[in-house]
Amino acid sequence: MKKQELYVSVTWIFIGLLVLSMAIYGSVHAWKADSLLWGFTGATLGQGLMRLQRYFHWSKPENREEYARRQKAEHIAQHDERNVMLRDKSGRLAYVYSLMLHWILFVLSSVCYVMDWFEPYARFAMVSLSILLLVEYGLGIWTWHQVGKKA
Repeated sequence: MKKQELYVSVTWIFIGLLVLSMAIYGSVHAWKADSLLWGFTGATLGQGLMRLQRYFHWSKPENREEYARRQKAEHIAQHDERNVMLRDKSGRLAYVYSLMLHWILFVLSSVCYVMDWFEPYARFAMVSLSILLLVEYGLGIWTWHQVGKKA
């Protein structure tokens, strides 16, 4: 396994410890965001410790052959034409479904705004969802053109 994996895991652990110290300080001084910091602590420390464990497990001499076999199988699976086609099609469907969902939520929040239901939140949701729709659609078009240039 590459040394870079070790460096990345140690970096995640360092960031986790940094956020842990901020969370402890926030708990002592009653910050409003201390629960958020505790969540980030668990996420970063968990990520770092799992990566570190994986690095040491696959770096053992008795596991290197199995690791090489898995890497080769993963490489073949990623570059298989059928898998590439399925991945592209599923990405397209996920994009279309998320656009439809955002559009439905936008219409519902617009109806709530017009009917004066959930007044302060409906306007915020309507504006936020309209921005999200525009950005998502624009990124879809931009990505389409970028992929088209490379092909």
